[in-house]
Amino acid sequence: MPLINTLYRAVKRFIPLDATHVFYLPADANHKPLAISENMSCKLLSIDELRTLSSDDEFAISPQFLHDVSEFQLKVVGSQINNTIVGMSCFALGEVPAHLNTGGQEFQGIGLKLPQDTGYLFKVFVKGEHRGKRLVSLMIQYAMKHEQVASGRSIVTTSDINNRAFRSSIMRLGFDTVGIAAETIMFGKHFFKLPAPIPQAQKSDALERSNPIILTKPEPNSATKAEPA
Repeated sequence: MPLINTLYRAVKRFIPLDATHVFYLPADANHKPLAISENMSCKLLSIDELRTLSSDDEFAISPQFLHDVSEFQLKVVGSQINNTIVGMSCFALGEVPAHLNTGGQEFQGIGLKLPQDTGYLFKVFVKGEHRGKRLVSLMIQYAMKHEQVASGRSIVTTSDINNRAFRSSIMRLGFDTVGIAAETIMFGKHFFKLPAPIPQAQKSDALERSNPIILTKPEPNSATKAEPA
């Protein structure tokens, strides 16, 4: 793994490259409840709360993101310390457009087609001074218990292959690496490396195998953009 990370950083010096691990957590995964401080909690964030958070540049909440929350009925879980929101994570269902899964503005992103009982976790953020407190794990566990988010659902997520902190956080919950996806840009053209369709949780049920998680190249002009203010 360190060698792969080193090579990845070296290649990125010369060409734009966004390489991610694909992680999967089955709905029936067993994990112990977290031992957390009494002043830590989670909640679903409303669009008005997200608008308020957009004034904090650390959260990187853009007008486009606020538009996407409504357009794609995204669920946003916030983590709190002493009732102050210090982190957030987003969940999408169904067909996830490519622009919600991208490593930067120069990339087109990679879309996902999800089975009905699977959700996509993305845009996970915790403010710097509160990292290391297992708030990422807390938000995911909250989502898995909440009927409006991911209760009874499996979860798939992607993360830059150099993001070891995030990988450690989610693998403690039972996520497994199930593939690698990548986008690179050469001579003005976008090239993609996508994993084969991912069967759900390696279950034996034929219906599960017939409805895999599929990562897709973006369709031309597929991003839904917010109207300029």
